[in-house]
Amino acid sequence: MNPFKNGLTEDDTWERHLAVDIIDLLQCNAMIQLPGWEDSRGAKLEYEIALLKQIPIININ
Repeated sequence: MNPFKNGLTEDDTWERHLAVDIIDLLQCNAMIQLPGWEDSRGAKLEYEIALLKQIPIININ
């Protein structure tokens, strides 16, 4: 699942994108973090949700 390919357009709000991303994340068996994720407000929120939901996190450096 790629949050950049969530079916929304660039005209949709950041909040709408994040809401869809979280819904998608909750359906995943694991989350992969790419380098630089710490600089993304959305990625940090997704990380916190993955921790709370005990979704395995794979960090790619």
